[in-house]
Amino acid sequence: MYEELTLNINDDFEMSYIDTGSVSSNNEILLIHGWCSNKYHWKPQIDHFSNKYRVVALDLRGHGLSTAPESGYSFQQFAEDIEILINHLNISNPIVFGHSMGGAVAIYLTNLLQHRARGLIMVDGSIHIAEPSEQLDKNERIRSFKNNNPQDEIALRYSNFFSHMTSSELADQVIADAIKTPAHVALGSLFALYRDDASVPGQFINVPSLYIANAYSPHTELEVKKFVPNSNFAKVVQAGHFMHLESITQSNAMIDAFVAEI
Repeated sequence: MYEELTLNINDDFEMSYIDTGSVSSNNEILLIHGWCSNKYHWKPQIDHFSNKYRVVALDLRGHGLSTAPESGYSFQQFAEDIEILINHLNISNPIVFGHSMGGAVAIYLTNLLQHRARGLIMVDGSIHIAEPSEQLDKNERIRSFKNNNPQDEIALRYSNFFSHMTSSELADQVIADAIKTPAHVALGSLFALYRDDASVPGQFINVPSLYIANAYSPHTELEVKKFVPNSNFAKVVQAGHFMHLESITQSNAMIDAFVAEI
């Protein structure tokens, strides 16, 4: 287990993060988790990449061990929070990783950093066409979350991520973490998933970018390029949404191959 560190973000909340420390200049990786997830869902990648890279993994506001303010659950605010951490740690040229919702946050952050980002990797990143504000309350997933027990809703959505697996051990562990997310954080972040348009900042990203889809994903290269035109597309085999936990060797090898070229 790595040392837990915290940073006060604009007197708004305490961000929890881990930092494996300097390895060599310009070898920095930043890991952003997804909806109701946390930084330790990147542990295999932290362990793998910390031999060659300075790896920083964080808990978004309200998630994991970060404190949970009442507001600020938007992709833009998540990105601005992370930029404060980057500046605090004097990180110069990070390769930005994002899983699931974190993939969309990573798009916002990479656009915010511009030339300071070395690359972008979206691990089954969330890409949704933004819905008009007046339609959000009619969104079935948002309505269901509001009308039912939040923990049950989180558990149900997470169980779908692992429905293809015969063993429930990994699913049980990840779901147990996910249901700890405060209800207002989960709901606020869920709104962001359907409200915030990642295709807008994505148009301005010029750094090397990679989208890795899970084996069962309907997303295509053409669809991903609508969000980040300057992106490469790859797909794992026999692994689901949490591919980086489920198929560690395969996922790390694909990332290694991409990172080696940038």
